[in-house]
Amino acid sequence: MWNLRQQRETDDPGLVLQGENGTFRVTSPSGSVEKYECEPGYSIRSITHLEHQAPRATFLVEKIADFAGPAVTPTGKNK
Repeated sequence: MWNLRQQRETDDPGLVLQGENGTFRVTSPSGSVEKYECEPGYSIRSITHLEHQAPRATFLVEKIADFAGPAVTPTGKNK
């Protein structure tokens, strides 16, 4: 289990996020910054590209939010 703002360096973000719950900011070795949403039953539920930064040696994974539940449409139905 991760705490908010906790960071880890890794070669495989899918492996370190397996079974985790929450939203994570992941910076790849190429400098691509993405938001990974994780919840129980999924390794990674969704990935959204955020920005591009300078290249680095490994992936940097940081927990930025706890999971708040499934997305809900304006009609109140789960997506």
